Amino acid sequence: SCAYGQNSYASANDHNQWVFYFNFEADNCNNPSISPNSNTISGCSQISYSGAVGGVNGNIGGTSDFYLVELNASPPPSYGLYSAGWDRSTSASSSGVSIHHPSGDIKKISTYTSTLSSGAWQGFGNTHWRVNWAATINDHSVTEGGSSGSPIFNNNGHIIGDLSGGSSFCSNPNNSDLYGKISHSWDLAGSPNNGKLKPWLDPTNSGATFVDGLYCGVSATASFNANETNFCGAGPHSVTFNNTSVGNINSYTWQFIGGSPSNATGAGPHNVTYSNTGAYTVILLITDNQGNSVQSVQPAYINITNGEVVNVDFLPDCYGEEISWDINTDDANPATVYSIAESYYPGGNNQQTLEPNPVNVNHELCLQVGCYEFVLNDDYGDGMYGSQYNNCDYDGDFTITNSAGTVLAELDETQVPNADFGNSMTVDFCIDQSSNTTESYSNIDLFPNPTSGLVNLRGISNSTFKIMDILGKEIQSENILTDAYVIDLSKEENGIYFIEIKTNEEQILKKLILSR
Repeated sequence: SCAYGQNSYASANDHNQWVFYFNFEADNCNNPSISPNSNTISGCSQISYSGAVGGVNGNIGGTSDFYLVELNASPPPSYGLYSAGWDRSTSASSSGVSIHHPSGDIKKISTYTSTLSSGAWQGFGNTHWRVNWAATINDHSVTEGGSSGSPIFNNNGHIIGDLSGGSSFCSNPNNSDLYGKISHSWDLAGSPNNGKLKPWLDPTNSGATFVDGLYCGVSATASFNANETNFCGAGPHSVTFNNTSVGNINSYTWQFIGGSPSNATGAGPHNVTYSNTGAYTVILLITDNQGNSVQSVQPAYINITNGEVVNVDFLPDCYGEEISWDINTDDANPATVYSIAESYYPGGNNQQTLEPNPVNVNHELCLQVGCYEFVLNDDYGDGMYGSQYNNCDYDGDFTITNSAGTVLAELDETQVPNADFGNSMTVDFCIDQSSNTTESYSNIDLFPNPTSGLVNLRGISNSTFKIMDILGKEIQSENILTDAYVIDLSKEENGIYFIEIKTNEEQILKKLILSR
């Protein structure tokens, strides 16, 4: 409702141009330096007002000074609004607040802690509630010009009147203000429907003396998080889901697709186990206290990669900003699966900006079974040979290991003396499947493994293979037309090797252990 004295001459055209602001508020009492965001609705229609009785011509006179309008459009649920309740009883409230926008400011709240008394504008009857404001932690409550028409609430959160005016302001905080009573505006102003509130606030003539407020649309927002969302290997992996929804929520329904359990109720937290690789969606549906439902759907929220944890332990030299590296798939169509750009590691490119004490950085990756190339670059062109310069006592280094701690690749100082690889170097390495004595892939058999030198291949017609050492260096390769073949490793040194077999249907990578 609005103060009648300010709006009695508004035309229908005026009403259509009025703009109503919602959520125009800040986190604290002071006005922020930048105006906060808000929501708006434009246009309204006049429904009833105190001036419809007696023709007071813009003066409050002996009325309760109310003005009821209906918005031309309903605020959308996304505004998250609350429709305040009302109370038309004649009992004086002992405490409460007024919510208002003095001088067009962001929302302010004034507080009263002493019982209201009856009064009137210019002494005409008992049409108003008289209020004296209280001091709060934010200073003494008052109203100002522009606060007119704002509601005053009782201690149950019900509107009991609207502001006509008064004499409280910042320099006179103890003066009183007058709010037109809902009880008088209800039906005491006169007989026409457009001169009272009752036909519009109680159209069914229920006789209710008060109505509680309610949320308009959904009063809550659904959201959640998990302690971890990305995993490597089939598992099982345990995930704890935490509810972060806000608002007035009555119920929670969860769906954990691909997890165990797959469903749950209640706010949680909920512990869910995932045992298979894949990308899994999680859904949380909440219902607010008005019966409205809203959900948060997070597609592919839990990701379990069919791979192995690989650690890249990387020590840059003192000029780390010059270093970058990539891990690419080693196949016909190579793709970069992980990358570190220049300037990731500390240490500039001169004596003034170098890092005198570089530290080792561990990069934990999840790589699928297959072969890869580690491409290391240095923008300056001297590799990671930092110790050749004054003020630097360190050369760079790296080691790539799998989850068992086996070294897959490393900076080989026999091939790269003093860590000086120039502008770039490439090292190949492979991630194999779990080793067994005999491994079968479709119709392909590989045995024995470990081996003392000779390895049998069966079911391999029309295929190719290559053998690589632990650093990715190729030591044998062959195109095979027959169904059986024997690989001879008797001239190689004991250690770990990798065999890559390619057929028209599949590509197989397997670790070989040579031990005599």
